[in-house]
Amino acid sequence: MVTKAADFPLLVESFEVAKRNNVLLYDIMTERFEITSGLQKAFALIPDLFGSLQQGSADDPAITKESVHHYSKLVSGNPIKRPAWFFDVTQQGEGIVDVTTHLVDLVFWECYPEQTLDYKTDIQVERARRWSTELNPAQFLKVTQMANYPDYLQNISKMIAFWRSMPMEKLFSK
Repeated sequence: MVTKAADFPLLVESFEVAKRNNVLLYDIMTERFEITSGLQKAFALIPDLFGSLQQGSADDPAITKESVHHYSKLVSGNPIKRPAWFFDVTQQGEGIVDVTTHLVDLVFWECYPEQTLDYKTDIQVERARRWSTELNPAQFLKVTQMANYPDYLQNISKMIAFWRSMPMEKLFSK
């Protein structure tokens, strides 16, 4: 719904409008229905098996999650075709909008079930890092079935340099 920090107020407003109109607004968070996620949650809720959640820090986090997101994969035996805009951070957003959103959701869902978190007071980004996804023309052809980069991706190297130079604190500042 929001692909850049500057648009976050639009998301907040959307939830306010939905609440006023008694409309449910949500992301379906499909990873909650993946069997391994459900098992992790169930095991974490058994103190004799899991123990208790420990206090973590930026240098020694209590919880870590990681994921591999394949750009080229088979779905029902057929190669998935990615639209070219999938690789444009100005349209699709960065990983935080896609895969990372699901990982963050899983941490809260698995470790703090039935608790509502307030993004203004309960969450603080200690540090983060980012990196680019670089596809050569052959890889781009394989995943998009497009022989050439569209015009909006022609200056991708300038965009990559821009994002690499942007401190994460600027993106998440209040």
